[in-house]
Amino acid sequence: MKLVNLIALILLFSVTLSSQDIRVIHNGTEVDTEPVGDNQWIVMIENEAFLLLKEEDVRTLLKRNELLRAEIEHRDSIIASRERLIDAFEEYQSRADEHIAAQEQIITTADSLFRGYRSLYTDLRQLIASPRVGLNGGFGVVYLEKDTWRPIGMVGVEYHRWMAQFQIGRRYQGLVVGFRLPLWY
Repeated sequence: MKLVNLIALILLFSVTLSSQDIRVIHNGTEVDTEPVGDNQWIVMIENEAFLLLKEEDVRTLLKRNELLRAEIEHRDSIIASRERLIDAFEEYQSRADEHIAAQEQIITTADSLFRGYRSLYTDLRQLIASPRVGLNGGFGVVYLEKDTWRPIGMVGVEYHRWMAQFQIGRRYQGLVVGFRLPLWY
C-alpha cells in the first residue's frame, strides 16, 4: 500500500517538481516535505519517510537498475560456466592421475620384464656364443679284462654341443660320440 502511495505521489508531482518548495496532501492533510537536493524531497507520511523524485529521474534510475541486473545475470552466467569448467578440469585431473598410476604400474612391470629378458638374453648368449667348432683331448684309464687298467689318450672334435672322440691305448682303441650339457655358468 505504501509503494502504491509513493508511486501515486511520484506521478502526481512529476510534472510540477522543481527546486522550489512543494506541498503534498495525503488523506486531506498537508504532509511535511524537506528538500534534499535538486528535484528531490523527503516526504513524511504516517511516520515513514518517502523520497520524492522527478519522473525522468525515476525512469533513469529504473533503466540503470535494469542494466545492473542484466550485468549481474551476465556475470552469474560467467561464474556458472567457469565453475563447470573447473569441475571438468577436476574430473580431467582425477582421470589423468588414474592414467598416470596405471602407466607407472605398466612401467614397473615392463622394467621387471626387461630385467628378466636381459638375464635370459645373457644366459642364451653364453649358450650360443660358445665356439661352434673345437678340438678336445685328454688322458684316462680303461679297464680291461682280469683287473687290468691301461692308460689311454683321446683326441676329438666338437661341433656346437656334439662331439666325437677317438681313444688310443695299448691293445685298445675306441670311438665315442656324445654331447655336452652345461650345468651352470
